Amino acid sequence: MGAVQFFMFLKGNPADVAQHDKMVTLVERMLDLQQQKAGEGNPNTLKQLETRIKATDPCFALRATQDAAARSTASFTHSTN
Repeated sequence: MGAVQFFMFLKGNPADVAQHDKMVTLVERMLDLQQQKAGEGNPNTLKQLETRIKATDPCFALRATQDAAARSTASFTHSTN
């Protein structure tokens, strides 16, 4: 199982409030997509929903960004040797 990140939410900090609101929106969107997927029988629509779920998942997006950065660094390191 992957690592789960937590942050301390400070009500008075506008950046924290914005981050919290964004996370709530993402979770609501993810739940909605999961419900749509559960009721779907068309394989093409299922694939589209799975793609949208991955795009909505902040952990997936973070991993994709980190993987891209690692590939870019490895590529840069390799090309300079």
